[in-house]
Amino acid sequence: MAAHNEERAWMRPFFTIWSGQAVSMFGSSLVQFALIWYLADRTNSAITLSLASIVSALPYIIIAPWAGALVDRLNRKKVMIIADGSIALVSAIIVLLFYFNAIQPWHVFVVMFLRSVGGVFQWPAMAASVPLMVPKNQLSRIGGMNQTLQGVLTIVAPPAAAFLLAVLPLYGVVLIDIITAIVGIAPLFFIAIPQPPVTAQPEGIKSKLGILMSDVKIGIRYVWQWPGLRTVLLMGGIIYFIMSPTTALGPILVRTYFKLGAKELAYIQSAMGIGLFLGGLLLSLWGGTRKRVYTIAGGLVGIAVGTTIIGLTPPWLFSMAVVGAFIAGMMVSIASAPLTSIIQASVDTRIQGRVLTVLNSSISVISPLGLAIAGPVSELFGVHVWYLIAGGVCLVMGILAFFLKSVVNLEEEGRRHNEERARIDFTPIPRAGEHDETDL
Repeated sequence: MAAHNEERAWMRPFFTIWSGQAVSMFGSSLVQFALIWYLADRTNSAITLSLASIVSALPYIIIAPWAGALVDRLNRKKVMIIADGSIALVSAIIVLLFYFNAIQPWHVFVVMFLRSVGGVFQWPAMAASVPLMVPKNQLSRIGGMNQTLQGVLTIVAPPAAAFLLAVLPLYGVVLIDIITAIVGIAPLFFIAIPQPPVTAQPEGIKSKLGILMSDVKIGIRYVWQWPGLRTVLLMGGIIYFIMSPTTALGPILVRTYFKLGAKELAYIQSAMGIGLFLGGLLLSLWGGTRKRVYTIAGGLVGIAVGTTIIGLTPPWLFSMAVVGAFIAGMMVSIASAPLTSIIQASVDTRIQGRVLTVLNSSISVISPLGLAIAGPVSELFGVHVWYLIAGGVCLVMGILAFFLKSVVNLEEEGRRHNEERARIDFTPIPRAGEHDETDL
């Protein structure tokens, strides 16, 4: 019994923090829906929504590698507190702008950029802390639970936001985000998050900026010298290029193609959320295939099917698009979580922040080009055409993932690569005290 209790001792602190973050994410989802709908209603432009998505993506492209290096050297708990608090502060500013009726579309762009900057630090800090708090054999299930959570948020947040927009001014919806951010931050003040050893300071480099640049180079080199991950990066970039506009163009699809409103946008987003929820639930119970790469590949094929259904839906049959969104959402869960769990299980905890952010930044770097192309293409040929293009490309990537040797052997190759790089690239140095804090 004592051994059983010890095995489960990780659950209370982890899920306390996880639950607080879930509440905070709910508030962020409400604000995201409200701001995007504001832009769609105010401008009725696919190009404007594409620009908004580009602005939101820029921090993940430009800042993410530096953020990952900082996360690996700083106290991850403090990073999460500051990041969540900064996002709440930005929400407070937009509350004032809406309250005094001074809001303009460019204000929304600035707010979305600043919120993304906070997310660039918060996400790797939390993701890199998971393998320090959770047993390695539970990482795939936690990944499934995260997808389930994302599904729940996608189910609940759009109709909740649509309802709140009908009964509250927009700044009232944003105010809720501040409250949920406080709920997310509070547990972090009372629960310890284990810290890994810090990598040794590079020889001959004494400035903080020099150390930071060296850390970023280690993360880039680590990813680049893992052949399977290089292939995944290329394929992920292509998928992100073609698929990210489908999310950004959702409001225009509903408003101009189906001639419907915020309620129907909430329906299609909730259908995707139900799919995310069920896919994440399935993955958390099942754990995926023995080779997690096959789970990812199957998920990509499923995403292609769902996206193509949306593109083929005639304007008078909105329910068919809802079905497509459900299928795509379910398969996003199946495809997304295993890759993160592969990184968490394979990569040394000392550099996970860097590796995760380099991976995310490298895949995201192509998205502005996709968004820049998708806006004009959608206005020229119809927004549904982009969904057909995206479905076809995603199908090809999914089929390739089943047969490319470097992708199929990603996990085994990753374990060998980590052992080799650990001996060459970094040496641990102990933290002072209780291993809870560090500075550059």
